[in-house]
Amino acid sequence: MSRLKMLGLGLLALLAVGAMASASASASGPYVYTAGSSEPLMGALELTATQSGTSELKGVIAGTAITIQCEEGHSEETHGENVLTTGIEHFLGLTFFHFLKCTVTKPAGKGCLVENGLVRVHSHILGLIIGGVPRIRFAPLAGNFANINIDGCSNSALNGSFPVAGFAQAIPNNTSSKLEFTEGSGSGLEFAGNAATFIANFAVEMTGGGALEFK
Repeated sequence: MSRLKMLGLGLLALLAVGAMASASASASGPYVYTAGSSEPLMGALELTATQSGTSELKGVIAGTAITIQCEEGHSEETHGENVLTTGIEHFLGLTFFHFLKCTVTKPAGKGCLVENGLVRVHSHILGLIIGGVPRIRFAPLAGNFANINIDGCSNSALNGSFPVAGFAQAIPNNTSSKLEFTEGSGSGLEFAGNAATFIANFAVEMTGGGALEFK
């Protein structure tokens, strides 16, 4: 199946995601622009996102606080489009993320390991304006974002395959061309069925180079 056809199918699926956005979200925008431009980019876009620094997922498993850190992360096959038709006016897209060199940093000293140090995530992308602030929401294609496999823990309750569900939300920083996931960016994530926090920064650009803005 061609990339453009895959994008089209993904955009149709995203209409359902948009319909479920909170009532405080606007009916339009944000859109993606070339940095410094006043005109939104049109047509199918190929984008690249690269993690800056370390990403961190914090949650609770079986009553034990757990933190997973990944030293590297990048997107593959990230497609997007500014959809400006009446009724659906958003930036929409699809992406496939690889998180690499992932380790369990809390609880420390328990021997816990992330299987192969790797987490894969497939996601829709939806642009929203919430409280006057642009947000970029990432939601699973279906079901869960990912299942994180942990083993080697001396506490056997921490060993297993644990789902990451809900959605992750970033605030664009157009000065640095980054998407910032923080404790206050509005994510609604669950890890192993408990509320979770995702903290990370991703630099976003056109594939092949070129800084972008969401506004």
